Amino acid sequence: MPENKNEKGFERSDFLKKYELEDDSASPFVRDRGDGSEKSEKDGTAIEKLNTDDGKLGGDVKIKIKSPIVTWLENFFYHYKWHVICGAVAVFFLTFCILQTCSRTTFDSYILYAGGKNLRVTAEGEAEATFTPIYQAAQRFVPDFDENGERNISFLDIYLPSSEEIKALESGKEGVNHSLLAENGELFRTNMLTGEYYICLISKPLFDEWTKNEENNPFVKISLLLPEGAKIAENAEDDGYLLASEWGVYLSSTPTGDNPGFKNLPVDTILCFRKLPVMSSGASKKANQAYENAKEVFINILSDEAYS
Repeated sequence: MPENKNEKGFERSDFLKKYELEDDSASPFVRDRGDGSEKSEKDGTAIEKLNTDDGKLGGDVKIKIKSPIVTWLENFFYHYKWHVICGAVAVFFLTFCILQTCSRTTFDSYILYAGGKNLRVTAEGEAEATFTPIYQAAQRFVPDFDENGERNISFLDIYLPSSEEIKALESGKEGVNHSLLAENGELFRTNMLTGEYYICLISKPLFDEWTKNEENNPFVKISLLLPEGAKIAENAEDDGYLLASEWGVYLSSTPTGDNPGFKNLPVDTILCFRKLPVMSSGASKKANQAYENAKEVFINILSDEAYS
């Protein structure tokens, strides 16, 4: 019987003949495993020669040997994949929070304006919107409390015209956005009751509305904050501080009122200082310090004590 045929007459496949070693005994890479099979190793690949018991049918099977490092990593990830995933997510969020904290602007002072002048819009006859000049004027009175080399102000400006001003606007071409005014009114109310905007520049109608009821009056008596020996004016023509009431003073009557930036505000703008809310009186040391810092800035504005 031809040697390429088995006992049933079938020829051995070309595939098996192609990969069969010509002389296994002569190859230095061949080991007899003693179980009827042989194993050779070349270029990091194990080649196992499979033989039947009668030695008439066999072939080579290539087995890929994985790197020990790859094997270890696969085993590690199989057992600890959820630990790895949760750890990666935690590291991501921690990194994100750190970057957000480092890039966040901190403020040395908080000042609020509310009235009938829109500081963000260039009014007729003005070269530019007045927000920036007013911000820069206020910045002169703010120390660098956090000592980061910058004097930053959170300046909240709320456009809130009086009822008379709204009627005048309704008769004009631009009209009135009542939805926006309602939102601004709620924003102003919120900041009168809570928050860090203790230094207030507000219009006379808003000031009167909030001081007519002493029980709900959010302001500190201005006499407690005026410079010692300050002269009180009887009317607008007199020198000295012209009080709108015992709770506020007209900004234009203070030495600071001559600042070109503050002159952009309406002449009836009243400078007043909010009380520390009852809910905040027992708050953290940081909150109380913020209130004292605001009081220092307010007194600086009243007395025109600017920082270089």
